[in-house]
Amino acid sequence: MIEEVKYIQLAQGVRLVLIRSGKFKTDLVSVYLKRPLDKAEATYNTLLARVMERGTEQYPTTQSFNAHLDNLYGAMLYSDVTKIGELHILQFKTQLPRSSWILDMNSLKEAIGILKEVIFEPALEEGAFIKAYVDQEIENLKQEIESRTNDKATYAMDRMVEHMCPDEPYSAYTYGDVSFLEDMDAVKLYHHYLKVLKEAEIDIVVFGDFEFDKALTECKEAFAFSGARTSLEVTSPWRSELGKVKEIIERTDVNQAKLVIGYRSVISGDHPLYYPAMLFSTVLGGTPSSRLFNRVREKESLCYYIQSKFDRFKGMLMVMAGIDKTSGTKVTELTDEILRDLIEGRVTQEELEIAKKSIVSGLRSITDFPNSYSNFLFSQLLSHEELDIERIIDKVNQVSVDQMTEAGRTFVKDTWYMLTGEEDQ
Repeated sequence: MIEEVKYIQLAQGVRLVLIRSGKFKTDLVSVYLKRPLDKAEATYNTLLARVMERGTEQYPTTQSFNAHLDNLYGAMLYSDVTKIGELHILQFKTQLPRSSWILDMNSLKEAIGILKEVIFEPALEEGAFIKAYVDQEIENLKQEIESRTNDKATYAMDRMVEHMCPDEPYSAYTYGDVSFLEDMDAVKLYHHYLKVLKEAEIDIVVFGDFEFDKALTECKEAFAFSGARTSLEVTSPWRSELGKVKEIIERTDVNQAKLVIGYRSVISGDHPLYYPAMLFSTVLGGTPSSRLFNRVREKESLCYYIQSKFDRFKGMLMVMAGIDKTSGTKVTELTDEILRDLIEGRVTQEELEIAKKSIVSGLRSITDFPNSYSNFLFSQLLSHEELDIERIIDKVNQVSVDQMTEAGRTFVKDTWYMLTGEEDQ
C-alpha cells in the first residue's frame, strides 16, 4: 500500500520523490543522473558506473566494500546505465532490509549513506580513479560490447535503430562503442566523473517506511549537488523529411532470421494520443491475443515469435519477428495488411478490452516491487506525465476505438531490416 508521495525540488535540476509505504520489508533509494545521449557519452557513463561501484574512500577495495554491504544485513548496491529517448541515464540504487528485529540500524539512513559514499566519495589514488579498476572494467566493457551479437533478437533491434536513426543520438548503443575506450584511462574517466557530477540533471526516488521530515533532512545532507544544471528534454523532434522506406538485409551465422520493422510517429512524451498509441501497439502485437500473433504465427505459421513495441520517448513503433529466411516478404505483407485494417478501424471492442486489461494488469503490478515503482515514477517525471497509477488506468480505460485508430494513422513506416543467414545456407 502506497500511503503518501511527496515531490521536492532540492535545487535547480535536482528533484526528490519521497514515497512512504509499509508494504515492503526493504527501503530503496535510487539516484538517476541524466546526460545527453551520444556514443561517447554512453561509453564513458557505462564505464563510470562500473568503476564507481568497485569501492569508496572508506572501503577502497572491492572486497572491503562488499563486506561492508554484507554487514548491513545484506544491503544491495546496483549501478548501471540505460537509454531513454535522447537521454543516457546513470542509475545508482541501494536496497536494505527493514525489520523490527534489526534494532541497531536505521535502514533508510544507511541506504542514503551508501549512495552518498558511492557518488561523492569514490575510491581514488593519486587524484584519479584506481588504475587497476579502470583497466579491468575497460576490458570487461569491451568484451560485453563485442559480444552483443550473441543475442540475435536484441542485436537485430539495435541494428534496425542504427539504420533508422543514423544521424540521431538515439542510434547510440546503450553501453557505447569500443572505439571510445581506446585512449581512456583513470585520469580521463575521473575528469568525466567531475563533469557528470557538476552538470547532470538529477532525480532521487526514496521508497520506504519513514517520517517525511527526517527523510528529507537526510537527503538534503547527503545529496548536496551544487551548481546550475541545464534542463534536458527526453523526447526528440518529429522528422518531417521522411522519404522512401529503407530496406536493409544483413547476413551472419543464424539459424533463424530476425525481421524488425520501424515506424515513426509524432506521438511522444506527453502527447494527448499517447495512451491510444499504447493501445494500438498492444492490439497490434502486445499480447498472445494480438492481431500479429494470431494471424502471422497461429493461423499462417510464418514465424516463431512476433510482437510490437512502442517507445513513447522516441515516438517509434517496432514490429519484431523470428522467421524463416524465406518468409520475410510474406510476413511483411501480412503486417502491412493488419496495420491497414487497424488504422481503418476494423477493431472489435473485445480486442480493445483485452488490450486494456493487459495494460492495466501491468500498471497495477508496478507497485508490487519498489524498484519497478521507482523506475516508473522516474519515467513519468521525464515525460511530465501523470504520476498516479489509478489515474493512468482511468485514462487507458477511457480510450475509444476511434482514438486508437487516430493514433495508428500517425505511424509511418521508415525502415525494414532483416538479419539473416548467408545466401547459400
